Order: sequence, then structure tokens, then C-alpha cells
Amino acid sequence: MTKMLRGYLKKLLVSKGYLEKSFSQDSEDVILEKIFINKNKGFYVDIGAHHPIEYSNTYKFYLRGWTGVNIDPRPGIMEYFNKIRPKDINIEIGIGEVQNYQTLYMFDAPGVNTFNKEIAYGRNISNGFKLIGTRDVRMDTLMNVLENYVGDKKIDFLNVDVEGYEIEILKQMNWNKYKPNVIICEALFESGEKNPTPINCTKGSDTWCLAENLNSFQTHNFLLNNDYGVLAKGIASVIYVNKQAKW
Repeated sequence: MTKMLRGYLKKLLVSKGYLEKSFSQDSEDVILEKIFINKNKGFYVDIGAHHPIEYSNTYKFYLRGWTGVNIDPRPGIMEYFNKIRPKDINIEIGIGEVQNYQTLYMFDAPGVNTFNKEIAYGRNISNGFKLIGTRDVRMDTLMNVLENYVGDKKIDFLNVDVEGYEIEILKQMNWNKYKPNVIICEALFESGEKNPTPINCTKGSDTWCLAENLNSFQTHNFLLNNDYGVLAKGIASVIYVNKQAKW
């Protein structure tokens, strides 16, 4: 695509309001846009990317010329990513502790697909989601994926939304090599047979908690211990900023 055509496309997107629109579930991309207001080019990694546009924390940045790596295990979803976001690296796998195959529990709302059996048959079904099937999908480790597809690139922001497996993924990170300036991490519930449901939820809700309850989450304490601080909290996720970031 020529520079003139890219400029025309950007003007068209602005005129239609697309660059002002939020594609995130809770407008996280609007906050991110303010953080990266002076950065025209950047790189993201989205683990649990879900869909190339819907509920995406990265699509707004793709429209602005950023690129990155999108990872999601849902069978067939990367066909859409490759069509809509061909400049990205799109990988149809799950992230696990070892290279193997693991059962993915799939629902009529793909955003709640999970590898956690307790969450699948507990929280998801009790909340009215319908289990439509299971599939054994290929797993790889986070560091294998980063080494193979990111290499020495600087990760400007990392998005992690994997229905209860966030802490397992964050613990795999080599913080000496990869330390994103910003991390968006879902904070609804954590995995494990003893704790398959939301933690310290607000009375009357089973889907969100107050910011004052974040210390109940392993992910929160883990990121604080790795020198991140909370910038903002939405309904489903928390935005953390690297205190030692070089912008």
C-alpha cells in the first residue's frame, strides 16, 4: 500500500469515526491511546485475543499502524485475524506450561471459552452460558512463542485475558528480556479447583470486584512485585504500568 493510499485510508477512518471508536470491552483502548499518544508505531502481544475487532484492546492500534502478535486457541478464529489483520502475526494455540494438547471448553459466547474444567462447569454454566463442545488444542509455552515471533522487539503493551489462567502465563515471563511498558490483565477470577469463582465480588454481582479487593488476586500481587503499578481498573481488567518504563 502506497503512502498516499495509507494517508487516504486514515482520513477515511477518521471521517467515519473509527479511530475515535472504542473496540475494547470497557474502553481500555481509549486509556491506552492516551498513554501512547505520541507513539505512532508500536508493538503489542495479545494473549486470548478472542476476535480481530470485537472486544479487542489492540485493534484501534492496528488501525493506527501498530503491529503485533495475536494468540487465541479457538478453532478457526485465525482465519478472521489473517483476513482482517494481515500485518499481524496470528497464532491459533493456547499458552500453557508445557508443549502438549489440552481440552478447550467452548461456549455459545466464545469470550468465556476456558481450559479450566471447574470454571466451565461451574461459573460459566451457572451464569447461563451453553457448552457447545470441547476440542483438544495445541499448547505452547509463552517464552517459546516470544522467542519465535517477537525476538528482540520491544513489547509496548501486553494483553492477557485467558479466563482464569493469567497467573500461570505471567509467571512464565522472562522479565529481564521482556518487560512491557503496559500490561492489561483480566481480573475476574482465578483458576484452580479451590478457587474457580470470582474473588471478593461486590455484593449482588458475580462478575466484578472493587479496586480495593485487588490484593486478593495473585496476578495483582505478582505484578506489583515485578515493579508495576495500577493506572486504571475497568469492570473486567486492570491496566498496569511498568514503573521503570522508558517511553
